[in-house]
Amino acid sequence: MALNVGVVLETLFCDKESDGWGGSEPFLWQFIVAVTSNPGGLMFFHDGPARLEIAQGMRGGDQRQIPTASGEVRFQLPGDTQLTDLILVAALLEHDSTPDSAIRKGFTAFNATLESKLNTSTLLELKGAKDNGDQSRVDQIVKEIRNAVTSAVTDAIAADEGISGLFINNDDPIDSAFLTFSANQFTHLIPSERFTLRFARKVKLADWQHGQPVEVTTDLFQIDGRIDVNPTGGTVVDLCQADVDRLKAAEDALKGAQTQITVLQQQLQHATPQQKPAIIQQIQAIGAQIDGLIAARDAAAAALQACRDRFRNHVPLGPTGPGVVLG
Repeated sequence: MALNVGVVLETLFCDKESDGWGGSEPFLWQFIVAVTSNPGGLMFFHDGPARLEIAQGMRGGDQRQIPTASGEVRFQLPGDTQLTDLILVAALLEHDSTPDSAIRKGFTAFNATLESKLNTSTLLELKGAKDNGDQSRVDQIVKEIRNAVTSAVTDAIAADEGISGLFINNDDPIDSAFLTFSANQFTHLIPSERFTLRFARKVKLADWQHGQPVEVTTDLFQIDGRIDVNPTGGTVVDLCQADVDRLKAAEDALKGAQTQITVLQQQLQHATPQQKPAIIQQIQAIGAQIDGLIAARDAAAAALQACRDRFRNHVPLGPTGPGVVLG
């Protein structure tokens, strides 16, 4: 049975930006690694435009939908391929004045360097370091990958621009984020799971009073997205279906009681004096049940959330500046 996989970056939120009076023009690069049980084990997906602005003039407090062309990656794995892990690398950049030809070469270098660096050996070393609780080694590996990608992209852009690059306001990297989805996600076939990526650009400014540079956060962005995993021709099993059903039943019971009260209140407006006491008694009786029905609904919602949390097993590859928020 083939497996359809989709990684969808949906919405960009701007908490803070520093691009001056015109606001920010962010764009996105997305790179996916599918780790499989097959020999070779790695598949790469990184189609998309080199520079497609998500918004123009974005300021703190703004949010925008991410274009499908740059925010959505979908692929299908053959039935004999077992997907064990999925790795997402996302880079957020600021559109300024880098020529199109140069940014295309930078995008190509970004993808090629990640393909080279995220090899089987590196991924096994990362997994071993995480399993052993060696966070310093995880940090070092991630930093080495970041530095290699940054250097390759910078060199590719500079080579295309030549000396003219010294006299223009080049596009700037804001930040990048790494996220892995573990085997538990695919084993249980949870049809869709949400995640959040955070991006922060930090710069060092001189502190003349203390004689040491001070690191300042100039830009803060957030991306909300989801991952879809569905077998072709099969039925997706929701391990929390019983809790889903209980929540629906509790919601239906509450809604039914509220509807009954509304109907009785309408009847009360047109009732005769002889009929009103009985209608009022019915309203009071049903009203006495409302608090209990609300509590039952809330308990069912909490049980469903607890079930969802038990089957959520997303692990960040390592520190990504402001980090990755999951859920």
